[in-house]
Amino acid sequence: VVQDRKGKVVESNAAACAVFHRSPEQLRDSSLLPDGWTCLDEDGAALPHEEQPVPTVLCTGRPMRNFVLGLRSEAADGCASDSAVRWFLVNAMPLTDGAVTVGVVTTFSDVTAYRRAQDVLRVSEEKYRGLIESLPLMVVQFDRKLRIEYLNPAVRTLSGYELEEVADPADWTSRILSEDLPRFQEMVYHALDGQPGRAEYRFRAKDGSLK
Repeated sequence: VVQDRKGKVVESNAAACAVFHRSPEQLRDSSLLPDGWTCLDEDGAALPHEEQPVPTVLCTGRPMRNFVLGLRSEAADGCASDSAVRWFLVNAMPLTDGAVTVGVVTTFSDVTAYRRAQDVLRVSEEKYRGLIESLPLMVVQFDRKLRIEYLNPAVRTLSGYELEEVADPADWTSRILSEDLPRFQEMVYHALDGQPGRAEYRFRAKDGSLK
């Protein structure tokens, strides 16, 4: 979409017409968004006009790149739902005549499907994290180099250790009794190869007790 210094549409392609549900003739000389449409920021809050990409570029003369913008259209009954929101990655570039900004050209890449997939994943992760953190069992997550990346609250309660105290492989294994260490290592290496396993081993808690 190309707009002049007043924000009026000068040119638009077929994809823009499809996004805004208007013909080229309807878009031309308009301010792009029809009545009943709302701009949203990345967090889903209504975005004031002066903070939207085109007005910002026209005011500052500087480009705006990779701006996440939501466009929400109201239904015929005046209500809007999350399904009525389309998300775009927006790039707005100033058009200049010498040092004067005379317009702006804006591209819209539809990222709605990606955004909705992110939302589903976030909700799933929150549920999973809530379950793990409420378990009375110790849950320890290692990476492939056996560095500890996560401890649930039960680990801190039962062992007394914080993540930074046992993150390095040697920090945790040094607390395992030497005669039990091979069983622990075998279980972990099997897990890294995709095989489940069980092992019983003893370790020293921070207070010196044997667990």
